[in-house]
Amino acid sequence: MKTLYKFLDLEEGKIVSAHDKSPWEIGIWRKTDGEVKCCNNGFHASKRIVDAHSYTQGVILAKVEVRGENHVDSDKEAWSEMRLVEVWEW
Repeated sequence: MKTLYKFLDLEEGKIVSAHDKSPWEIGIWRKTDGEVKCCNNGFHASKRIVDAHSYTQGVILAKVEVRGENHVDSDKEAWSEMRLVEVWEW
């Protein structure tokens, strides 16, 4: 399983996506439909924390696992499935 990093927001004590404010829970796989492409569709994350932070300056740093369809760019990746493994307040 591949491990990456992403930033998320914290609202009313819950971890949410910076993109659409949808909730995230540690250990729960999320899945998206449609063609996966960076900046278009899919769950986004980066190999390096500094790269993830350049896209989203959230208050939660998450280590994530990914699987399924993917599109890899130079400093970010989009995946059809993702789950939070570990989180830290940034």
